[in-house]
Order: sequence, then C-alpha cells, then structure tokens
Amino acid sequence: MYKHFFTSALGLFIALCSFGQTYNPVLIEDMMDANRTRDAVIHHISGDFMYVSGLNGSSQTVLYAINIKDSTIHDLGINSQSHNFNKNSVTFFEYKSATYFMSSKSSVTLWKTDGTAKNTTEILTGKISKILPTDKAIFMEFESDSTGRELYATDGTAGNIKLVKDIYAGTKHSTIDKMTAHNGMLYFVADDSTHGKELWKSDGTTSGTVLVKDFATGTATSSINYINSFNNELYFTAKNPSDGKNNVFKTNGSDTSFVVLEDVNGDPFYSFENVAIWDSVLYFGGNQTGKGIELCRTNGSKSGTYMIVDLDPGTYSSSPEQITHLNGLIYFVADYDKGKELYYTDGTASGTRLTTDMYPIQTDAFINHITALNNILLFSAHSNGNYRDFELYSRGNGVSTKRVKDIYQDLPRVHLITFLPITIYFILQQTMALMAVRCLFQMELAAAQNYIGMC
Repeated sequence: MYKHFFTSALGLFIALCSFGQTYNPVLIEDMMDANRTRDAVIHHISGDFMYVSGLNGSSQTVLYAINIKDSTIHDLGINSQSHNFNKNSVTFFEYKSATYFMSSKSSVTLWKTDGTAKNTTEILTGKISKILPTDKAIFMEFESDSTGRELYATDGTAGNIKLVKDIYAGTKHSTIDKMTAHNGMLYFVADDSTHGKELWKSDGTTSGTVLVKDFATGTATSSINYINSFNNELYFTAKNPSDGKNNVFKTNGSDTSFVVLEDVNGDPFYSFENVAIWDSVLYFGGNQTGKGIELCRTNGSKSGTYMIVDLDPGTYSSSPEQITHLNGLIYFVADYDKGKELYYTDGTASGTRLTTDMYPIQTDAFINHITALNNILLFSAHSNGNYRDFELYSRGNGVSTKRVKDIYQDLPRVHLITFLPITIYFILQQTMALMAVRCLFQMELAAAQNYIGMC
C-alpha cells in the first residue's frame, strides 16, 4: 500500500492504493471550484513538512504545509494577493535548524517558518537578488539607496540586516555573484571599480571581506564561473592571465595558490560544467585540446584527473549532464548518435555504455530529474513521437530500464520534484476535458520496487 497525494480541479486528495488496484481518493480540502483548473507546485521538504503552493477558491495562490506523517494540510497565511508571494519565484533553504523561504513579486520578502501559520514570520522585505546561507550568516546581494547592490547579511531574526561591505563605494553596484561557501568563508565574484569582476571572500565582517586575486589586471573582468568547493580546495573557471583563454583553476583560498587543473600529461581543462561529487571524486563536463565537452573526473591529484571517455570523438561534444552516482556506477545524460539518452560508466572508457535507447530514433528522450534512491535510479522520460508521453522510469544496476507504471495512458507529463529516503514525490500533468491538471503524487519506494521486480 502507498499514500498518494494529488490535486485536481476539485481540490487536494489523498488516496491509499496498491499497484494494479483502483485509486480510492478522499478529499482533504476543497482548494478550487470544479470549473477551474489549478496548479500544485512542490517547493521544499523539511522534517515532517512538505511545502506546496496552489490556488484557493478566491483564485489566490496560497502557500500550504502538508504534514507528511498525518497528511494534514496547513494554510500558512501567505498568499499572492495580500503578500509578496509568487509561486514561480520561491527559494527555500535551511539555516540553523530552521526553514526559510524567499519570494518576489513587487519586491522580495524573506520569511521563516516551522510549518504552522502562527510561526510563519516575515524577516525582511527589500531588493534582495541573490541569497546563500552559510555557517556564519545568511548572505545576500541587497540594494539600498545609499550603497547600491552590495553584500549584506542577516542572522535570520526579524528586521535584522547589516551591510557587510560597500565594495563598490557609493551608490553604484558591485554586482555580487557566484556565492559559494568554502571552509567557513563566503567566496563570490564582485566589482570594486578598480579590479573589474574578480574573486572575493568574506568572513562576515567588513575587514574580513577582501579581494582574493586580481586575475585580469586593471578593470578588465576575468570571467570567473562554475565555482565549486571540493576537498578543501575551490575550483572554478577563469581567463588565464597568460593567454586570455578559459582554464579550470583550483586554489586553497590564498592569493598565491592558484594552479591550472591538468591531467597527468599536463593537458589542461578549459571547461567545468554540471559538477557532481561522490566518494571523494569530482565529476564534471570538461574539454581539452582537440576534444569537445565530455565526462571527466578529478580527485585533486594529477594522476586522478582525466577525461573518462571521449564519447563523441574529436572536437564534437556529448555534453554530459545530470551526473548521478548509484552503487559504484556513474549515470549521466549525453548527446551522441542516438540523441540525448542515459549512459553509465564504471570510470573507464571501455566501461561506459548506453543503458537503453529510450526513443529509438535519432532524437532526445528528454530524460529529466534523475535521482538515486535506495539502489534504484528514478527519472522521467518519453517514448512517444509527439513528445508528450512522459512517464516515470527506473533502473537498477544490471537491470534493464523499466517504466514504473503507466500512470495515465492519455499522453501525460511526469515531472519528478523531490525525494525522501522512503517516499517518491512527483507532479503528473495530464489533459482532461481540455483542462490542464497537475497531480501531486506520493509513492512509497517499497511498492515501486515490488511492482518493477528489481529488489
């Protein structure tokens, strides 16, 4: 048996059912009248609560918290009419064991919540454009009339906000970007008017917010991108001062420790995309001289840094993405010969293979939302020529790719959203009577495993 949450034009339901049996929905709350369609959007799961937004009977977008244990639904008192709330522009995050969310409409508001309306409180409202929680504070790019867009921070309490440093002095913007937490510090890109857009770091104090390195001397920009923290080092791409070409660099954070990432033969890498880290190895899409963007790896040493496979030989790129680990294998989506399909590798060129040609002509299977969950890889994909037959698929090591269940036979779209250790949550979008209906599902993993016979 499994619990199954979903929304329809009539409201939010919960059903208990087994695969192959009829759904038996029980209405929890009528969230919309029968003559209107509506959206359910899963934003975040924290503790016992799943945060979902949807329309109510007054055509307002409302934020709800669903208690996963008892299936009760709580209106948090935040809606699109009375508050600065937009379901398509919501960011949730955790900070010091509390849940925060930010949404923008006319301006941006930061809230704190514990899943109840009583304890959902506004922290601050203003021109917030980027935000990142760290061990020290919640950092953000915030714009004020006196400083322009600069680095600010809050301790997460109502009304608390402080200027960390006016990097571009006066009312002009330093344009904070690429914020990344690394070894207890915040690293980011900013422009101070003297050095161009370069790499900075901050400990949350004015004196501790400093330029790390001026790659491109003067006011020129070094085009720093793809900043990632790995094994006590910071990895990123930037223009190499020696020739102006993009390279992958790594540093321990000091201004003298920057080195180009190279393989054992001294061949550098020029791109650093779709990074994923598993078992002390960083996997990424990278290219080298005479090769396109392919699956690469590094453990920080030269001997452990190399291109795993040149899947699309020569300067062509297979452009690996959605890199995911499962039981000693690395799964990824790549574009080669058969369109974008699902591949896996054991870390060697000979051990890199196509799993299944989901759509057996030279076009994409539109594989998305790949997630490893208890020895099974779950993803959405399509196998129909009209690009609308999206369903939920799974694969276990050494087992063929299977459709978990044909949830709805009339050309649905499945959008996987998020996962718990035991439960799968996803959105099913289907067409009924010319009305777009999005359904929110919950499915226990054990039921899925039993159905597909993989465990």
